[in-house]
Amino acid sequence: MMSFTEMVKGELTRIRRDSIDARRAELLALLRMNGSMIMGGAGRCGMEFSTRNNAAARRVLVYLKKDFGLKPVVMVRQGRKLRRKNVYTLTVRPSEEGFGFLTRLGFLPLSPMSDMEVCSRAEDRRAYLAGAFLGGGSVNRPQRDYHLEMVTQSYPFASLIMQAMH
Repeated sequence: MMSFTEMVKGELTRIRRDSIDARRAELLALLRMNGSMIMGGAGRCGMEFSTRNNAAARRVLVYLKKDFGLKPVVMVRQGRKLRRKNVYTLTVRPSEEGFGFLTRLGFLPLSPMSDMEVCSRAEDRRAYLAGAFLGGGSVNRPQRDYHLEMVTQSYPFASLIMQAMH
């Protein structure tokens, strides 16, 4: 049986984002939640994104291909924890293209997080929050107590999520 959170995430992944800025904002939040940067030699960078949600993985794959012309390596493995759900991993190997992509997205580790510059319009902020929720959110059914949470290990990113909510 599908949880309420999984149903909400399924609905979010079916929302069509026509604006490249909105897709970029959603992708940025997804990568901040579940992505990591891979360093290579000679100024080459890549990234790895992992999720248990196949619709979110498919969405990231489409954005990487369509908007950035990248061809990530896709790996699927069976999870080892309780529900044994598949884990989908997308990897952009370290390259000059990968570095360019991460620079355009504002995902470089030593640069300050300036995500709200990407999210200047309300549509972009909604996409950003959708990406954050897809990457690490959960919500209870409205018939019970109201509870929404987004879990991140990064205090600066949590501050940006709050800023987008305001």
